[in-house]
Amino acid sequence: MRVKRAGLGFTLVEVVVALVVASLIAGATVAITKNKMENAVAYYYYAVYTTLQAAVDELMRDNTKLSDDICPQLADKLNTIKTGCGSTHAGSVFTEDNAQIILRSGARLYMEHISPVVESEYTPYWSMLVDINGDRGKGELGKDVFPFDVLVTGTVVPQKVLGQTAGGTNPKHLAVDVKYDVFENGVRTGTAWLLRNVSFQEAVCKSGNYTGQYCDTITKDAICTHEADCRIVPVKPSPIGH
Repeated sequence: MRVKRAGLGFTLVEVVVALVVASLIAGATVAITKNKMENAVAYYYYAVYTTLQAAVDELMRDNTKLSDDICPQLADKLNTIKTGCGSTHAGSVFTEDNAQIILRSGARLYMEHISPVVESEYTPYWSMLVDINGDRGKGELGKDVFPFDVLVTGTVVPQKVLGQTAGGTNPKHLAVDVKYDVFENGVRTGTAWLLRNVSFQEAVCKSGNYTGQYCDTITKDAICTHEADCRIVPVKPSPIGH
């Protein structure tokens, strides 16, 4: 004989269990969404950094020295849909209209020229702010807009964002490995990893590829002698959605 349940209400235990399950699902959804957003930022950031470095490398091969007016030269080496190098960017509004260069990927470059008094190895020659995902994001500094410097040597440096762990100081934006050559009795026997998945700042400073104010209190690792040739290897992130 089947006994019918009186009423359509739920017991307190059933309500509590339902709430717990709902909170767990909500928490998991938030975590997944956050991870996807971080992965997207890393993907776009890596793409912008490697694209800029490749373009500047080509400029250096062609000219051996960067021009005072790098904007049109840089645009010529990039796959662009807009170039407007007549003026430099000023302010904190990042729109399509005030971008000097827009890449076909959607990234927007806002050029800010620096004229160094002394062209030392670590002198920023040109600075720029890059909206790495264009109209896919909100255009906020440290969220999807990041500063980059181009040194007189042709090195592209992902810069720090004041008051934030972002860009060059955040391995979630750009992760970098450092590898070096191993020697025994003066003979090179292979390579080894000094650092894995650290920020660009930590990698270049501990490897001795950068010194000065950018490094803050980070110092060169004793392993990184001239012979060891410590070098940085940017880590390519997973494609968006993975």
